[in-house]
Formats: sequence, structure tokens, C-alpha cells
Amino acid sequence: MNYPDDNILMKFFITFGNLNFESLKKLSLGKKIVIATVIAIVAQAFGIIFL
Repeated sequence: MNYPDDNILMKFFITFGNLNFESLKKLSLGKKIVIATVIAIVAQAFGIIFL
């Protein structure tokens, strides 16, 4: 099945995956928790697409 959000979602993950991990290491713990929470929510919201 094709979903209209697929391309946007893939671009999001590709862009996120290409981020420099050194810059992520420099983030404070609080920001890492916020980012992880956002990713978890997005992953749940689009989980059906990947199943």
C-alpha cells in the first residue's frame, strides 16, 4: 500500500539519520529526552505504515 505521507516520512528519517552524531552527543540530556520522546510518538503514529 502507498500512503501519501511515505515520501515525507522517509525524507524525515533520512535527514535525521544524516545528522552528525557528534552534534547529538553535545546536546544536553534534557534535549536528548525530548528528541527521543518526539521520535517515539512519531514512530507510534506511523507504526501502522511499517507493519
